Amino acid sequence: MTPSEMQWTPELRQRWQAIAMHAIGGESAEAFLARLAREQAWSRAEAGQAIVEYRRFCFLACVAGHEATPSEEVDAVWHLHLLHTRDYWQRFCVQALGTELHHGPTRGTVDAARYREQYAMTLQSYEAFFGPPPVRWWPDAARRFARRTAPQSYDPTRYLLLPRPRWPRALRALGASLAALLAPAASAATPANPLDWTGGEFLALFAACMGAALVASLVLRAVLRSIFAGPSSGASDLTTWEIAWLAGGPGRVLDAGVAELHRLGRIEIKPGGTPAVADDARGLDGPLRAIHEAIDREGGVARIEAHARPRLRAIRAGLERRGLWFDDATAARIALISAVPWVLALGLGVAKIAVGLSRDKPVLFLVLLCIVCALAALGFYAKRPGATPAGRALLRDMNARHATLRRAPRAEQIALAVALAGTSVLAGTALAGWHEARHPPSSGGDSGGGSESSGGDGGGSGCGGCGGD
Repeated sequence: MTPSEMQWTPELRQRWQAIAMHAIGGESAEAFLARLAREQAWSRAEAGQAIVEYRRFCFLACVAGHEATPSEEVDAVWHLHLLHTRDYWQRFCVQALGTELHHGPTRGTVDAARYREQYAMTLQSYEAFFGPPPVRWWPDAARRFARRTAPQSYDPTRYLLLPRPRWPRALRALGASLAALLAPAASAATPANPLDWTGGEFLALFAACMGAALVASLVLRAVLRSIFAGPSSGASDLTTWEIAWLAGGPGRVLDAGVAELHRLGRIEIKPGGTPAVADDARGLDGPLRAIHEAIDREGGVARIEAHARPRLRAIRAGLERRGLWFDDATAARIALISAVPWVLALGLGVAKIAVGLSRDKPVLFLVLLCIVCALAALGFYAKRPGATPAGRALLRDMNARHATLRRAPRAEQIALAVALAGTSVLAGTALAGWHEARHPPSSGGDSGGGSESSGGDGGGSGCGGCGGD
């Protein structure tokens, strides 16, 4: 039974009711909850929700018709429950599950692909019965199967742990502090002409102008996107390659195409992430044929992309005709107008520099700020808008509709997952080399440890492993 075919029946509702009503831990349910919260550094509310997710996993493991793999958070509940042997084996499995649900060790990286597939099926089965799985308890496959360093402990009587700062909030606080330091004292003697202000007064004004230019450029770009967007003809039959272009342009199409070619056995990934042709291009559609040809003719990742990029432009032309992507002329017009606020700020700064030089005043700091304005203007002009508002809305809808697939795709869904989420979904798979070649890691990889697996032997259903390595 596939996830799309799953539906509630009276028997399944009765099975779930029995699982949902069982007190995990038996007579020691409260102690179980407290210990779980303490060991995992969760609040009692979080521990309670984790137990709910554990119940749902156990239900899927028994009725989904395929091996299931839990998240690490759910697995932590399972580990603790297994320690309560009487409740787990004599009451939970017998009375609630109606079958034995075993948990055993895996073989590290040997079964990595199998457990990723099982995890993807588990999330999609979860969605069929319970709705979208919460990210807090069911992360994406890349994070779920990431290699991790060995657990570290610390002595709370000697060390204090602080949370990582939330950078947007931290940056806002820093900006407010800088503004307070730069703000000049109000003075009735300040000249009306800003070019005659003192250095500190003008720098505060110029900093405010830069902030206003940023806001104005962003607002202009958003408004102009709506004004210059043509009518949309709908997108009920978008291909995976058109979705990839909407999400990330030709580079994303290349990534999705490589994933699909690898799934079809047409290419293989060599050490270092370089793809090589393993079979001919017979039966492939246009984009896949172009990517296959680029891989066959070129030898490096960058050269493959350079060769394939012009051959994929037909995808963009189709999106332009549907009103989902801006043509070059319209995109250039939007980019140029959105850069104007920075040009105006730059003009003010250059005028003050000229006045300062004529009066033999130091202007170095203002010159640096003007350089920032010039770079910002060039950046807004160089960054051409791509998807129209209709295209962006469509992409948001696709991401919402395929949220579970993005996090943990099955093998036949890998191209669409890459199209929507990028190569991060390839981490830990046979295509991990391609992901690393496209996005080289900034530091060395972590070492990994072992994990466990499970198997059921009752009622013809079974449960897959934890799936770590």
